[in-house]
Amino acid sequence: MLTLDINEKPDTHYCIPTRLKEEQIRANLARVSARLKPGVVDREEPIAIACFGPSLHDTWENMPDFARVVMTCSGAHKFLLKNGIMPLYHADCDPRPHKVELLGQPHYGIQYLIATTVHPNYLDVLEWYDVKLWHVFDA
Repeated sequence: MLTLDINEKPDTHYCIPTRLKEEQIRANLARVSARLKPGVVDREEPIAIACFGPSLHDTWENMPDFARVVMTCSGAHKFLLKNGIMPLYHADCDPRPHKVELLGQPHYGIQYLIATTVHPNYLDVLEWYDVKLWHVFDA
């Protein structure tokens, strides 16, 4: 059995080198001035958060019955749009360049909530769309 010692720093690594992550953050901050502001949304209706995993193929058709407000992550954006469901929000924080392909074609009317860590090519695709940046803090 694996036990963790809270006094030991875990040996974890980010999915790209720290130097590259910091360069991407600097470039993205200089490029997009809009920021996601913290706050409370007073909403009683449910929100569907669609992630891009195998269960999406089994559940996407029920989404309109469950919620009018949809948020996508990763490739769920392209998948749902292809299947006639337009999300209100899309969120991403992965700094690797292949995420641009998973996103697919952006659409007006979707608010893109993008972490400052994303690859700059991601923001190339979103240049004329509603983008708000936010910071992700992790190892």
